[in-house]
Amino acid sequence: MTRVGLKRLLTVWVGVQLIASLACSGLPAGEDHLAWVGTWATAPMAAEARDMPPVPPGLAGSTLRQIVHVSIGGTELRVRFSNAFGRTPLTIVAAHIARSVEGGAIDPETDTPLTFGRMASITVPAGALVVSDPVKFRLAPLSDLAVTIYAQQVPEVITVHPASHCTSFLQSGDQVAAPELPDAIPTEHWYMLNGVDVRVPASAAAVAALGDSITDGSGSKSNVNQRWPDYLARRLQKDSTTEQVGVLNLGIGGNRILNDGRGPNALARLDRDVLAQSGVRWLILFEGINDIGTYGGRDANPGQVRRSSRCRGPSTSPPKRRWSVRRSTSGSAPVGSSMPSSTSTLPPATRKGRPFSLRMSTPGITSTSAERDMGSWLIRSIWAFSGLVPEGRKPRRSSDARSRPRVVLRLRLAGSEPSQ
Repeated sequence: MTRVGLKRLLTVWVGVQLIASLACSGLPAGEDHLAWVGTWATAPMAAEARDMPPVPPGLAGSTLRQIVHVSIGGTELRVRFSNAFGRTPLTIVAAHIARSVEGGAIDPETDTPLTFGRMASITVPAGALVVSDPVKFRLAPLSDLAVTIYAQQVPEVITVHPASHCTSFLQSGDQVAAPELPDAIPTEHWYMLNGVDVRVPASAAAVAALGDSITDGSGSKSNVNQRWPDYLARRLQKDSTTEQVGVLNLGIGGNRILNDGRGPNALARLDRDVLAQSGVRWLILFEGINDIGTYGGRDANPGQVRRSSRCRGPSTSPPKRRWSVRRSTSGSAPVGSSMPSSTSTLPPATRKGRPFSLRMSTPGITSTSAERDMGSWLIRSIWAFSGLVPEGRKPRRSSDARSRPRVVLRLRLAGSEPSQ
């Protein structure tokens, strides 16, 4: 099959595919009981030196207020905190939630303390995850929730999501109930915060987006929610048949499928970051561009690139089997996505809006050949997925490509067409 034919085969809008998946899978109708479904989540990793919180004040003995943008709403919620990469316990003395207003301020009338086993404080063991007790809280769809904690004992290795594209606020002392944090130091990271679940009718469900920087929102403006899963969540909210579908962004910038890059590889993340989420019924896998970018690099012998574990050869079978096995045991329906080609455009923040070509680290191996190999792997793996969705067609006019490449990409991943 030619490359053009392959791209035509994969050219399906992600939003249309997801809606079709929803229709085919069928959300259970008219169920009276309730279930927990994720409305927001993020993928954790071990903090590197550049990811550490500002010092002073640091995390120990300080108040940390973090803002998250949820997808679906509810009247009862719970919050998950993670010490997945810590080697010593994490002690949270107090944790509150509230409706976020401008900056680091909250609506004091909505300030609500969290408890853990009816206790205000909790010690999270090394490598563990904790979930707060359920709490009554009126959470609107597509709203901003402030989660504020006061921590004392903090591990040397901190669990973090480094690219929040959303400002968090760190201030010395116990200020968890303070309406404002005027002396706070801003930082664009999420620390120890892992997810928010809402209790909703059992007909609701969530879709998880497992990906790299494109999913994580690289190039997005801060605090405006421009990641493509944000667009997808807004689109689903406009349709009464999908307004109870939560969208969970589990992208990590620099992530790869089979080898660690920035954060653990996608296969290693599958159980913790996707299948452990509440109410996940669908998975969109949008990874591989970083595997191509390092194709034949530090993880392969130059003379064996064509047999590299990244794209082809016998070692592609275990990943395919694992996706299939985990799909059958979890009951979720994975949806694969094609990658941007080497003629796609990346965001102005990282490529200044110009078309880019991947710089291969091995002589004689081109980005086009790597794309063909990855595309062939995807086609051979199709039996492990319930569908395929692409990154969208290129902008029709060159002026579009120069002025708004990433916005076009995000909108098309979300199944929307930007106005001309």
